[in-house]
Amino acid sequence: MKNLFAALVIILMTIGTSLSVQAQEFPKADASIMDAAYYPARAAFAAFAKTDEEKQALTPKLRVLYSRPAKKGRKIFGDLQKYGEMVRVGAYESTELMVYSDVKVGGKTLIAGERYSVHAMLKENEWTVYFSSMLDSWGSYAFQCNPEATTVAKIT
Repeated sequence: MKNLFAALVIILMTIGTSLSVQAQEFPKADASIMDAAYYPARAAFAAFAKTDEEKQALTPKLRVLYSRPAKKGRKIFGDLQKYGEMVRVGAYESTELMVYSDVKVGGKTLIAGERYSVHAMLKENEWTVYFSSMLDSWGSYAFQCNPEATTVAKIT
């Protein structure tokens, strides 16, 4: 029994040593929190539905990819994000909306299967939200240059 215990200790020490020798250095994780939200909320679990009816009810209608901003004690609206400026909705990468069926927004149609970035013009008492065909951009900087060229729909 002592030999078995000693052998087990040696094996565990060998594994522990080899793991620490082969450990990799990974870059620090981005501080932003990237997330995805679906409508309906549990649409990502449609593959686990037990009946066709449940699967149909969980078929996604919308998906939003976004990074949650962190307030960190700052005053955001009117201070960090100035009124009258175009801003990204979320943090870092532009927020992206994908529609799985045609959706009417401000009298315009967002087409099923298409992706749109989301931006906003802030005013103290109202926002204008823009849905743009400009994708894969950081923030709203490129969109600000010529919002009319890529705006598919907007709502106030």
